[in-house]
Amino acid sequence: MDPIVIEPQSGITPAEIAEALEKSGLRRGGAVSIRRSHAQDADAWSALLVIALVAIAFVASLKRKREADAIAKKDEDDHWSAELLKRVFEGTPDVEALEREVEDRTGVSITVEEEEWPTAGMVLLNRAYGDDEPDISGMMLKERNPDYRP
Repeated sequence: MDPIVIEPQSGITPAEIAEALEKSGLRRGGAVSIRRSHAQDADAWSALLVIALVAIAFVASLKRKREADAIAKKDEDDHWSAELLKRVFEGTPDVEALEREVEDRTGVSITVEEEEWPTAGMVLLNRAYGDDEPDISGMMLKERNPDYRP
């Protein structure tokens, strides 16, 4: 892998160097080459070198912190997922509370879509009667109910 080249100049800040290193993809095992201009005097060069070294240390530290945070987050998520499954399979969970918890922890919006009532009614009515039962829709009434008022 080619080294990332830094050419520090007067007036450059550690933040600017750190941003350039981040954009260049500095990572563990990578290389950085700091170029010195012969026009720079020794004191200015020393100051610029320190600024560049601080920026490199900051970026490396920031990347390690991000990696550690990602591992800790993964461990926390794994623990939460295991606890969620345990609660679901070892008891009767409060479904609405689980829904809110999953939405809060994952950031995923959950929508429950209700089936349309006419369709649901027909499905439920079909479940109530088996295939071997007689069709009563065409039957005639044997006797009228005298008390019935429409």
